[in-house]
Amino acid sequence: MRGKFRRSFEVHELESNGNIYYVSDPKQLLVNHSNGLDQKGYDKAFDACVVGVIDSKGGYGPIGKYENKITVSELCL
Repeated sequence: MRGKFRRSFEVHELESNGNIYYVSDPKQLLVNHSNGLDQKGYDKAFDACVVGVIDSKGGYGPIGKYENKITVSELCL
């Protein structure tokens, strides 16, 4: 899945095709990639391509605002 990944305080989300997914990144792949970007501070945003499993039961994230979640297993080019 390709989209725009955004990371900030209590936010890890991927916007793709009009949907916003809460991102579970157990291997820290996106976090490690974002640390290498030339962006200051903790708030980061970049285009990403991920492979993972989508869950859609709702209530994801710190306050349960996300209806969908993707658990990332690898990054793609």
